[in-house]
Amino acid sequence: MTLFVLPIALAGHMLFPSGNISTDTYALALPVASGNTWITIIAFIGGLAAATSMIIVATLAMGIMISNNIATPLWLTLQLRHSSAIA
Repeated sequence: MTLFVLPIALAGHMLFPSGNISTDTYALALPVASGNTWITIIAFIGGLAAATSMIIVATLAMGIMISNNIATPLWLTLQLRHSSAIA
């Protein structure tokens, strides 16, 4: 993964020296500047897939944290009160 970062960054700085292109968009700006539509589409789909997977991972982590820190202690507290009320 990090093997490709340096060549993309160097090519971006060489092709866009004025700084009017953000460095975050070099992966899309380089194929657009060279007129290669298919590589642009593949890079966009790859970035979209990476962003989607990060949202999924963050959602799962938040669900587990809410379950472990709010729902389970609340459920155990209610079960303890219910069992002590019966006895």
